[in-house]
Amino acid sequence: MFQSISQLNIAMKEILEVFARGDDISSLYPKYDGLEQDFVEAINTCLEKGYLTGVSCTVGAQGDVAVNIPEPHVTAYGAAFISES
Repeated sequence: MFQSISQLNIAMKEILEVFARGDDISSLYPKYDGLEQDFVEAINTCLEKGYLTGVSCTVGAQGDVAVNIPEPHVTAYGAAFISES
């Protein structure tokens, strides 16, 4: 779990920037090794706030992260969050 909202916001921005650039999200996996729940929380918060669409993310029983990315899209709200953060 994130220690603060600030840490969550930093992770959200980083994830949104990766998708906005069209980069592979797996480039962030090493950073979140052992912190899979944080990674999922950040992606799911982006989805809940309407910053990101076309993505789903879950943690399996063994702690494996599954990111399904059929059509990732950073919304206008997500772009505004990136520029404001």
